[in-house]
Amino acid sequence: MCRCPVRRWVICLWKESVNKSWTGDRENRCFLAWFLWMAVYYGFRLFHLTPWYDELYTYYYFISRGPVYAAVHWPLPNNHVGYSVLSGFLDLLGSPMVGLRGMSYIAALANLALLYRIGRKCFSSGWAFCCVVLYSCMNLINQLAVQGRGYTLAVTCFLAAVSMIQEIGWKEGEGTKKDIKYYVIFALSLTLGLYILPSSVYWVIPVCVTGGLFLLFYKKIRPLLYLIASGAAAAVSTVFLYAVIWLAIGSNLLSKAEGGSFYGQGHISIIRSAPVLAARTGMNYMLETPYIQSVGRDGYFTRMAGWLRSLFNLYYPNGKIFLLASAAIGIVFAAWRARKEYKEGRKERFFLLLFVEVMLVMTPVFLIVQNALPYFRVFSYMGIPLAVLLCILLRSVGESGYWRRLMEWCGRKGAMISKKGSLGPYITKIPAAVIVLSAVRLLLSEGYNGEYGMTEYYARDALEQADIGGDERLCVTDCYQQYLLKFYYGIECENTAMEEADIALLHKEMAVKGDAGFRWEFYHNYETIPWKEINDGMEPVYENEEYIVYKRKQGR
Repeated sequence: MCRCPVRRWVICLWKESVNKSWTGDRENRCFLAWFLWMAVYYGFRLFHLTPWYDELYTYYYFISRGPVYAAVHWPLPNNHVGYSVLSGFLDLLGSPMVGLRGMSYIAALANLALLYRIGRKCFSSGWAFCCVVLYSCMNLINQLAVQGRGYTLAVTCFLAAVSMIQEIGWKEGEGTKKDIKYYVIFALSLTLGLYILPSSVYWVIPVCVTGGLFLLFYKKIRPLLYLIASGAAAAVSTVFLYAVIWLAIGSNLLSKAEGGSFYGQGHISIIRSAPVLAARTGMNYMLETPYIQSVGRDGYFTRMAGWLRSLFNLYYPNGKIFLLASAAIGIVFAAWRARKEYKEGRKERFFLLLFVEVMLVMTPVFLIVQNALPYFRVFSYMGIPLAVLLCILLRSVGESGYWRRLMEWCGRKGAMISKKGSLGPYITKIPAAVIVLSAVRLLLSEGYNGEYGMTEYYARDALEQADIGGDERLCVTDCYQQYLLKFYYGIECENTAMEEADIALLHKEMAVKGDAGFRWEFYHNYETIPWKEINDGMEPVYENEEYIVYKRKQGR
């Protein structure tokens, strides 16, 4: 008998709520199995794949230097500030790999849980699980899932904001004071999303529009005003967070401006005496080096069409035509079906259709207004509305007479239908089985599991074969070696002179004369390498597809 009251309470809670909810519901069991599988899969990728250049750069210059340093430095527009700050805390645990990719790993799993939570509130049985599987097997999502960058964490903020809109919109009446937590989480999600990536504005505005329209349709005026206030609070908070960076950048620029009145002064002194000037200088610098560059108007739509085909092909291999057609059909279908669901009072279905419609329409409109074609990885969040749309379309087909007639035909041929003639279970079971099997095949395919960067992989391999013990005199001939030494060995090496080095790695392209053998990542080319010293004093001990490892000869 369990005598401890606390222990008895925990056991009862497990049996009556948690265990009953997750083992008594078939869809929950399927999701839990998929979640655990993805946790193992992502964990393997986290530790197995060599970090590529962007990850290594982020770790070397920001994460490894601590959260405070990351919060006040923005030398390049691709520094994912919010991600670097949070990862800086994880890096204190002592594992560089956990410090670099731990936040993305947590976010990738959180995304599956949040998407499932959103789907369960809106889809009939089975389709929320299908939506999660369709999302997690997208190649772009898979490639970014555990990268030490902020894209996956930004998607977490996106899903959290959408989930809060559901909580706010589902409430009957005008809500209570207890609902303030939903507005706070909504504002924090928008703030963190923008702090991680300024380009999160591509989803922040559509999410706010979705929430505003949904509440407006159902005449929830007070929640709508609270939602607007939450959005405004998020905007103010974001400006405050970036103002810290503007002050740091501005004071640094002013202190280095020769001939200026602040030349040579300390940063704190400049910020105290001229905070507005420092902030304005830093803000102007940031705006002059935007992350998203505009392209020319001439031929823009032709290039945009090609850009969209390439983007959609990154979600599913060779799936660009299917996805583009589905998106085009979905925009029309969602508008038509949303009107019908609204009239019939199906709030949950109306919300999903409105969400898909706003996301699919507003994103290309923003691009056209900006004349921009950003990096594809910026739009990893679009995997969410696309997965939701595919499930909506499949569900609509399943509920149609065509599917029923197909099931009846299959039943006559293969006795798939029970004697009672029940078709309901097969409407989701068959698509779910096909989706899961296809997803597993994709996730285990070679195209999904290759290295992020081959040069980084071969540089890591060469360093391992060099058998660095810590007492050798090292040099770095390219930035890959420099960053990898810091990441894997905790060695900060800025020496590029090979004459006195005990170990040197040379990329094979450095041995090519002229400009053909030069890459911007290299610190040396054929002309700057001391070939006589290398040939006389060193010997090659290992070679792979890209690098040659040289070690100093005994006695030299």
